[in-house]
Amino acid sequence: MLISKPRHLVMKVLLVGVIFLLYATLVSGLSLSPRYRSTFAQEAPEKIGGGLLGEITDLIRTQSFYKPSAEDLKEFRECVLKKAFERYEIPKGTGLKENFVVESCFKFDRHARYETPSEYKESIRQMRGDPFYGIGIQFSLTQDGSGVFVNDIIPGGPAEKSGVLEEGDIIVAVGENINALEPLSGKSTQEIVNLIRGKKDTPVTLQVIRGNKKLPPVVIVRGEVVTKEVESREVESGIGYIKITSFQSVPLVTKEVVPVLEEFARRNIGAIIVDLRRNPGGNLGVTFQFLELFSPLSFSFLLEGRDRDDKVIFRYGADGYGKYADWKIAILVDERSASASEIVAGVLQRWGAMVFGTETYGKGSVQTVQSLSDGGALHFTIAHYYFEDGETPEGVGIGPDVEVVREETASGAAVKGVKKPDLVFEKALEYLREELGKH
Repeated sequence: MLISKPRHLVMKVLLVGVIFLLYATLVSGLSLSPRYRSTFAQEAPEKIGGGLLGEITDLIRTQSFYKPSAEDLKEFRECVLKKAFERYEIPKGTGLKENFVVESCFKFDRHARYETPSEYKESIRQMRGDPFYGIGIQFSLTQDGSGVFVNDIIPGGPAEKSGVLEEGDIIVAVGENINALEPLSGKSTQEIVNLIRGKKDTPVTLQVIRGNKKLPPVVIVRGEVVTKEVESREVESGIGYIKITSFQSVPLVTKEVVPVLEEFARRNIGAIIVDLRRNPGGNLGVTFQFLELFSPLSFSFLLEGRDRDDKVIFRYGADGYGKYADWKIAILVDERSASASEIVAGVLQRWGAMVFGTETYGKGSVQTVQSLSDGGALHFTIAHYYFEDGETPEGVGIGPDVEVVREETASGAAVKGVKKPDLVFEKALEYLREELGKH
């Protein structure tokens, strides 16, 4: 429920920057739709230059939360021009019509990025939950940019079925066959996604490094990848477990979360563990839908956003008691819990839930998604959000009530066939048992 806004403000949540559930996009975060643009820069500023670069420069000059200076904008434009010609080999005089903005040029806004027309369409497709064909992995770029680190293998996907990849593997080259392998060094997340995905039942070849050993090229046949944002189970009598991997999909709450909670209620469960570890964010509207289920009051404050002039531009609250307000809640977080998952953890913590794990990522900003004349889109920061007590996770994260470091192997990857105890989960379970009077 929107409880306070200017009359002229039309706000519609559209996208969150977590695309493809790739941890490389942790920084993209909460986003608002192009309709938001009319609430900023009411004056009619003089255009800076022409073409797509001028269009983007004007947007960030007039609307960016960080109020970039003239020198910042000059450096930004010079950086884009230099890196565009270096990286994409675009002939001068072409107007830089596609794929030219390098994220590192937005030094004043770490969440800003440009999406090409094809990437923007893919973002919308992801939000709708349309099917795609790939190998079924979640990955992040390696620190040195030489390839991608396999963070997770999606259950039931082609990679799991093939058995040739393991969590912790590093993919350094991808191609349609062994003679067409393309090194991933220097490529963006989207470029790598485009190489891995393709038509159904077509093979893709990967060059993999496991530990310090370079493996022979492996082949996986692409298939439909079904990503589940929710996993759940009854842990024991009275206690349930629900893991949410993102808040991206618009029908998440109604189609996946509510049925789980209803089933828990039928089993007389009154305490749940909400696992938000490795959850990089989601859709702001979906996040509020989730929180409303646990609202402890007839009206509960959720969040407010302030623009670059510290003006409150939106304030949201939950109207009515949540159906599951009386449940005991333990929340699991880690350093990869970001954006929307930090809102959930922060709000529920203020409503009495206990948070277990490590300090979260620290993202308390909101991005707008502005469509551009080339059919692409620009994501950039237009606000910071704050909880009812005036605090924000921006730069500091959500601190756990009980700090528990999850035990990992020395390399940071799981050892095949050896399951480590989940110390964070165990601590949360112990807490809920005590809350329910169990020993």
